[in-house]
Amino acid sequence: MSFKETALIGATVVGLAVGVNQLLAPSTPEESRQNQQQQQVENLSDADENNKQRMRDEGNDHVDAENDQKVRSGERRPPEPYRPKIRIRLS
Repeated sequence: MSFKETALIGATVVGLAVGVNQLLAPSTPEESRQNQQQQQVENLSDADENNKQRMRDEGNDHVDAENDQKVRSGERRPPEPYRPKIRIRLS
């Protein structure tokens, strides 16, 4: 490769890099502000969805705990020993 070819390839690569950068960057401050607001809205909606999911999980945990407590018997007592009934006959 000659110096001219190398210089031409280098200039082409630099020109493409600058052009792509200009194309992807917001051209006005208004677009920049809109992009920033859109990012904030997306972040807030993600945080809100996470918060709602956490509340759903806590509610389900409370319902499960309440159902477990309803199924569980209240007080456990040892079985009473057998006591025969006393019969008194009056005749």
